[in-house]
Amino acid sequence: MSKPFLFVAVLLVCSTSVHAQAPDPKSPSPEKHAIRESRGHKAAVRDGVKLSVDVYCPDIDGKHPVILIHTAYNNNSPGWTNRAKGFARRGYVVALSDCRSRFDSEGEWDPFGAKRKTDGYDLVEWLVKQPWCDGNVGMMGQSYMCWTQWWTATQSPPSLKAIVPEVAPPDPLFNGPYQNGILVCWMRDRAASQAGRTVQNAGAVNAGQLIEIEPKKVYEYTLSLWRGTGNVFQKGHRIRIEISSSFFPYDLPNPGTGEDNIGLQTRKVIAEQKTLHDVKHPSHVVLPIIPAR
Repeated sequence: MSKPFLFVAVLLVCSTSVHAQAPDPKSPSPEKHAIRESRGHKAAVRDGVKLSVDVYCPDIDGKHPVILIHTAYNNNSPGWTNRAKGFARRGYVVALSDCRSRFDSEGEWDPFGAKRKTDGYDLVEWLVKQPWCDGNVGMMGQSYMCWTQWWTATQSPPSLKAIVPEVAPPDPLFNGPYQNGILVCWMRDRAASQAGRTVQNAGAVNAGQLIEIEPKKVYEYTLSLWRGTGNVFQKGHRIRIEISSSFFPYDLPNPGTGEDNIGLQTRKVIAEQKTLHDVKHPSHVVLPIIPAR
C-alpha cells in the first residue's frame, strides 16, 4: 500500500512545482502611500516599565498589519527607520521599539533576563489594541533582535503571526555568547558597552551628524575606549594608537557614505582622515591610574 501513496505524492509535488511562480526579489510591491511618523509612544508592560515605541504608518485610513522591530541598538538608527518607511509606503505599520533600559525605554539592563520574553508578549498585545492595527503582528530584525523574536515567540502571544530572524545568533553554548562553554570576550564587551545606558549619546559620532561633516573642517570627538585592557604602561612608555572610522574587523566596516551600516550596504567611499596633535588640538588618551600594591 505504501508504493502507490509515494508515487502519488511525487506526482503532486512535481505538478505543483511546474505551475508555481517563484517570487521575483527584484520586483517588490510598489510604494503607494505617504507616511505618518509618531515617536516616543510609551507601552507599559506587566511590571509597570514603559518601553519607547516609534510608529511609521501609511497615511491612509483603516487598519493594517504591523511589523514589530524590538531592538537594543537604538530605534532611531537610520538603517531601521529607512526600512520602516519602505514597509509603511507599502501598507504596513512598523513599530520600532527600544528594549528595556535601552535609549528611551525604562527599566534595568539585563540582556538575557526572563523579562525579555514577557516584554515581547506585552508589546505584541499592546500593538493589537492600537486603532491602526488589524490584529496581525509580525516581527523581524537582525542579531540580538533575533533573540527578541524567539523569546517573544516562546510566550505564544495570540496576535503574533510570523517572525523573520535575520543573521540569527547560532547555538548560544557553542558560539555566542559562549564558545564551547566559555564566555567569549566580544559578547562580554558588547554587553558591558550597553550597560548603564552607555553608548547611547555619542555626540558627533552617529550617522545623522556624520552626513553633515564638511571636508577639511576640524571636528572634536570624545571616544570611550570601553574594551578592557590588561596592559600596564610605565612612565615614559609610548603607546601606539590605531585610528579607524569603524570597528572592523571586530564589527561592521564603515562604508564611508554617512549611511548607517547594518551589513547590507554595497556602496563605499574612501575617506581620508587626519588626527591633529598640536598646541591647538591636543589629541590625547586618558588612562586610569591604578595605585601600586
